[in-house]
Amino acid sequence: LFRGCDFEDNRTTPSDFEISNGNAIFSIDAGYRIDAEYVNPSGPGPLPYYKHSTIKNFNHGIRATGAGTAHTISVDRVDFEGNMKAVEMVNLDNFRFIRNNVTVGGVTKNNYNKPNQFGLSVLSSSGFEIEANTFEGNAIGLEPVGVYIENSGTESNQVYKNEFKDNAIGQWYNGLNRDQDPFEG
Repeated sequence: LFRGCDFEDNRTTPSDFEISNGNAIFSIDAGYRIDAEYVNPSGPGPLPYYKHSTIKNFNHGIRATGAGTAHTISVDRVDFEGNMKAVEMVNLDNFRFIRNNVTVGGVTKNNYNKPNQFGLSVLSSSGFEIEANTFEGNAIGLEPVGVYIENSGTESNQVYKNEFKDNAIGQWYNGLNRDQDPFEG
């Protein structure tokens, strides 16, 4: 459980970055939650609130891969800023990505060879929930994409109530993302 945590890469020399060490969180076949911390100040003053976790200035904010097990990931109330890909989920089923604020893109770092910057990239994953997020484009030199989903299969996936602003592409779907029957899914 990561609650109310801040991950930030403050290096300023682009040659310091390599794709292998440009991740805030990298996981293989792991289950975890990243969410906000409930803050209840004592005495008079501010009301209780949630302090969001933050992930800033990485090639990949979260890069998670699955191996066909029951492990899953939940990302709830996290602020992403300045990342080339805020989140990439690969072969990871049943994850939740809800109530997050994603500023898509940042300064291009070494070894990032994609033509786009992504808020959330989902590859060969299914049974997921992507809800009530904000994806705002801020790419420098590359086209920002809010959500990219490729080959999510025939399972019921939920992508709804998301807000997109200043992205070249809000939602981009590629490959098989529905039932084989054209009248279902």
